[in-house]
Amino acid sequence: MEEVDQFEDWLRDPANSQMKQKLSSSLSTIGGHNTKRVTSLGILARIFPDEVARGISWKGANGKRIFSQMATKTLLLHLRYTRATVVSYQAHQPSTLKLPMLT
Repeated sequence: MEEVDQFEDWLRDPANSQMKQKLSSSLSTIGGHNTKRVTSLGILARIFPDEVARGISWKGANGKRIFSQMATKTLLLHLRYTRATVVSYQAHQPSTLKLPMLT
């Protein structure tokens, strides 16, 4: 879990804001039909390997790392908000309009 600690520290470091923005942009392209598919099965699977993910739970049950307090959670919530905003925007636009960031 040392790598998780390093990643969490990196996410919290304001000096990495530009790189975090690039990471967010990259992760926001991962698709899915619903929030669970996008976050749990898509993005989280790309951030953490299975053996690491097994040591993390939302509330920290059974001595696991508490995901609800991790910087990674904040990153995913930001991605979810960004994706929802883009999808909502697209739904209210003529079908011929394409957002540059999504093409």
